[in-house]
Amino acid sequence: MRRVRRRLGPNVWAGSSHKQLTTAAAAHQLSRCCRRSASGKHICNVIGTMRSHNPGKPRVLNPWASASRKLCIMDADALQARPRRNMMATPPAYDPWQAGGSMVVTPGISIAQLIYFVHAAEQGSMTAAADELFVAQSAVSTAIGQLEARLGTQLFIRRRAKGLELTADGQELLVRARHILTSIRDAVDSVSPDALSGVLKTACFKTLAPFHLPPIWARLAGRHPQLHAQVTELDCPETLTALKERRIDVALTYDITSDPAVHYEALQQRPAYIGVSPDHPLASRPMISLHELADEPFILLNLPASREYFLNAFASNGVTPRIAFEFESFETVRGMVAGGHGYTILNQVPSNELTYTGLPIAAVPIMEPVRALHVVLAYRADEPMTAKARAFAAIAREVVTEGAHETSGRR
Repeated sequence: MRRVRRRLGPNVWAGSSHKQLTTAAAAHQLSRCCRRSASGKHICNVIGTMRSHNPGKPRVLNPWASASRKLCIMDADALQARPRRNMMATPPAYDPWQAGGSMVVTPGISIAQLIYFVHAAEQGSMTAAADELFVAQSAVSTAIGQLEARLGTQLFIRRRAKGLELTADGQELLVRARHILTSIRDAVDSVSPDALSGVLKTACFKTLAPFHLPPIWARLAGRHPQLHAQVTELDCPETLTALKERRIDVALTYDITSDPAVHYEALQQRPAYIGVSPDHPLASRPMISLHELADEPFILLNLPASREYFLNAFASNGVTPRIAFEFESFETVRGMVAGGHGYTILNQVPSNELTYTGLPIAAVPIMEPVRALHVVLAYRADEPMTAKARAFAAIAREVVTEGAHETSGRR
């Protein structure tokens, strides 16, 4: 480290846990020092912060890192190429497991190549991926070309007007590349005091999001201010797919459908109920039979898997509903019911019985047996959750459990 510091000069300094580079020239010199100093190793592993000397946008070297601290694990040539966009940066096809244990996945394939590939696949464009990673577009295209040559297969179909489209082999590699990069990130997080920083990708079921995400996000921001959680609203089948494809790490959803690759941790039971307007003749009843409503207009919440769940509630009890309306919006269904246009079956009970129209809706238990749903935490069954996912899960448990106590007396 002393040798590196002497070479870099006064504009670069090193502490016990980080290095900070303040000029483009310093980054170039650091890469040279790393290549010359470690007995032939061609890797530069930097954990810390790299920013330009002016107070402008930081040079983000790693897509996993947070805005305040960047985790950089890449080869020296890729580091050298970062500061200037006009440099022809080509991540070398080196073998990091030889002579010094540098970091590659397999001989001839570098981590930088996998990072470029994943970002290009997610952005659908090499130019967009280069912009996001602060590298030249030629660096991304060359790295992906080298990766395809090494694998002996085409990963993308290049369409001039439509951008990049993954081939079947590309889709397979994308899932596995995400797994590799996540494993590396988790390995670093396991020994890092700043493990609860950076990006967490999660999802929430569409009808649960308005009720649970605001308090979850408030507590996340208070307890883990360096953790940047990104959330996507998904239905149940989409959530299972996103977990298996490693696009998210954890989700808050319903157990409408299942998959052996995904584990469900039940947080709260949500029995199905019949929703009617308060002036409906059956609204004051302690329970309503589905047979009593068979001839009335049914308003269906039409989401993937949810549709089948609600229709099965009728079929399993020998009733055929008269479907009058189908909506994908939870509040649209409730608003139509409150307006007297029909009845519905739902599981989520809002804390306020009023709808967007200002009219209330009555929730009445179903007389026949209907399978109750559970609000669940969903995560991959074959591996432990990351520290970031565990932080999200702990707060989600609190919020949902508190909500269960609040709604237990409203039905």
